[in-house]
Amino acid sequence: MKILTSVVVYFVLTMVLYCQGASDSNNLRMRYGITGSYGLDYHSVNFQKLPGVPNCCPRFENGKGDGFAFGLLFEKPVNSFLIPGLRITYNSIWGKLSDNENSFVSIDNIPTAAVIEHNIDAEFNYLGFEPYIEINVISSLSLFGGLQLAYNVSSNYSQEEELKQPVNRGTFENGLRIRNKKSGEIPDGTKLGYNPFLGLKMSFPLNSSNSLSASPEFLMLYGLSNIVKNLDWKISSWRLGLALTYAPHPSPPLKEVLEKKYNIDTITIKSEDIAKSSVIQGKETTSKEVGQTAQFLIITEVIRRTDTLLVPKSVLLDASVKAVAVNNDGKESDLAGLNIEEFLSTKMTPLLNYIFFENNSSVLPVRYRQITSEEANRFTLKQLFNESTLDVYYDVLNIIGYRMNQEPGSAIHLTGCNSDEGQEKSNILLSEKRAEVVKDYLVRIWKITPARISIVSHNLPEKPSNISKDDGIAENRRVELRSDNFKITEPIMISDTLRVTNPPVIKFYYNCSSDYEIRDWKLNIIQKNQTVKMVSGSGKPPATNQWTLDIEKNTLPTNDNALEFFLELTDIKGHKFSSDKKVITVEQKSITKKKDERIGDKRIDKFSLILFDYNESSLNKENLSITKIIKNSISKNSNVLIEGFTDRIGEPDYNLQLSQGRAKSVEKALNLGLHSTSAFGSSKFLYNNDLPEGRFYCRTVNVTIETPIEK
Repeated sequence: MKILTSVVVYFVLTMVLYCQGASDSNNLRMRYGITGSYGLDYHSVNFQKLPGVPNCCPRFENGKGDGFAFGLLFEKPVNSFLIPGLRITYNSIWGKLSDNENSFVSIDNIPTAAVIEHNIDAEFNYLGFEPYIEINVISSLSLFGGLQLAYNVSSNYSQEEELKQPVNRGTFENGLRIRNKKSGEIPDGTKLGYNPFLGLKMSFPLNSSNSLSASPEFLMLYGLSNIVKNLDWKISSWRLGLALTYAPHPSPPLKEVLEKKYNIDTITIKSEDIAKSSVIQGKETTSKEVGQTAQFLIITEVIRRTDTLLVPKSVLLDASVKAVAVNNDGKESDLAGLNIEEFLSTKMTPLLNYIFFENNSSVLPVRYRQITSEEANRFTLKQLFNESTLDVYYDVLNIIGYRMNQEPGSAIHLTGCNSDEGQEKSNILLSEKRAEVVKDYLVRIWKITPARISIVSHNLPEKPSNISKDDGIAENRRVELRSDNFKITEPIMISDTLRVTNPPVIKFYYNCSSDYEIRDWKLNIIQKNQTVKMVSGSGKPPATNQWTLDIEKNTLPTNDNALEFFLELTDIKGHKFSSDKKVITVEQKSITKKKDERIGDKRIDKFSLILFDYNESSLNKENLSITKIIKNSISKNSNVLIEGFTDRIGEPDYNLQLSQGRAKSVEKALNLGLHSTSAFGSSKFLYNNDLPEGRFYCRTVNVTIETPIEK
């Protein structure tokens, strides 16, 4: 057996090597498939019994059976003539061994001729490993042969001996007509067997590409090895089967394609020091990348480098500004233009006779207007007509100096005060220094004889503001100026032309962007290249800014030429930017123009009462004198508006009652009929309440009288 196996293996390997050397590998197509067959089996036997299994048969000499097999196959043609292959199959076969023995049995003590049938039924299941060679004889007809290596999975048997004749008479010694009935696994079954086979098959294509085919086949498998050790029992088969195979077409050879690819990275460097854009080319490196598609083998030469792009840095510095109109109620709307109308007017502004100082300081704050002696010689009250109330107040020392020169017999009394709190606690010397500063200005600039100015010093003023509030504490750091001559501190009354604007306020919205921190900014409002108003500051501009036209009378344009406004920025690196100029149209209605065009006109007189003391609503003697002046300005066809105000100190509800009380006191003193009286409390501040003077000037009542002028 071993010699036969070696011969077959040698023959197969020799044929494969020979055919590989003589064939064109490009035409080879691997085949995969399934196979199945049915066979008639012939059992060649020569034994009396199975090992260890009792049986009285003289000898079994032949048997027959059938079976089936199914499995997988693999074929690798080496040329069109020679095709090596391998099948892996599962085989299941059945067989029956039978022998009839002529013998004698005793029936009624009489020897009687008898026939005993000996039967063994066997079932074998094994795996077959079947290398083979297929030779193409003609066209699709092939002859194939190989060797089956059979690995026994299971082998079982059942046997019995039956008395067949005489019929229905006689028994074995066991008293039965059947003896030695046994079954189970066949003892000493051979695990591995060798069986050569030879067959014929014809292949038929199942599709147009010949990749799928069916092959009916007929083969004979010769039993070469015994299936039971030390027993002569071999099985040969005649099999009829069918194989289905699939032979995929090999992919066509790929066409080689050469490509070049540049991978260029760029590092961008931006700097203000770079004057012109340029590129510095980096060092190249080369590598290969291989890829493929269904038809092409793509070999790519990849060239890589990193370039440096030098770019002048564009510094971001940008701004825009927008203007909107704000009415007297604080409501915003689109700005259609600026209308300025002139009216004959008498304006009376109270003069706050206090000078305020910073904490623990006797230096005159810069917000108070200080002039030279030469400017004092040219000073008049009329030049204050279009000034805002606070701007008039900041000339208080110049007004008093001017009036003392107009009234040479008058004297003035200065009372220096402190907050009597913190660093100023009981600091009478500080109070005295503050009074001396005021006296020095009047003597030095206005040439007032020192003897006309007396000084006294206190801690808190005689009528202090709220000492429990920061605002009240700041208001107590002051010098009070009083005179026995009312003309020195009386309200300023000037008759001139009043210019009223619509809208009363223009609000500017700023939008700024910058790479660097903004150092300073400036809003320019110009008319025919002449600056009308300029607002500036350090750092980034605020979100909004207001032009209070109704207060800043001295900034109003004087003709009908359009206004232009724009925002200028400078960053910390010195870069500058100016926004686009935007236009505000201007329309002037002068008194002369209204007369020429016969437009109805009116006179507008504005009176502000002398400021009320903190938390007071009653009229003092000075305010009663002012109400008499106001009453003389009212005619039967006048419209009178009385408005009461307070500062921010105190609760809103209380401040509203306080402002109502102040307005009612004036209304009562004027003895008016149906006229408009309003009170605002803390809801509307006339002036900046962050300043002591702003809060004092809010403790007032404004009276506006509009009287039509008959044509």
